[in-house]
Amino acid sequence: MRDRWAATNVALLVASIVLFALLAETVGFIPLAIAILLAVQLRLGIAPVRAAVTAVLGAIGFHLLFVMVLRVPLPPGLLEGWL
Repeated sequence: MRDRWAATNVALLVASIVLFALLAETVGFIPLAIAILLAVQLRLGIAPVRAAVTAVLGAIGFHLLFVMVLRVPLPPGLLEGWL
């Protein structure tokens, strides 16, 4: 990988997967999904406000899809009493 942009994107992807695997139970799906989606979008040059709104709506949308439609339990983490 001679292209620094591509190498950084791969590193971001690997770091996101590792952090999710390590922190999913304690932090929870929604906060981690927001952080990962926000980081990826900012890396791709999306405007910060638009990236934040999309990250929040995307994380909630993914959570609803997995929990209600696919019936896959996701770790609530910090939001345990709220979900």
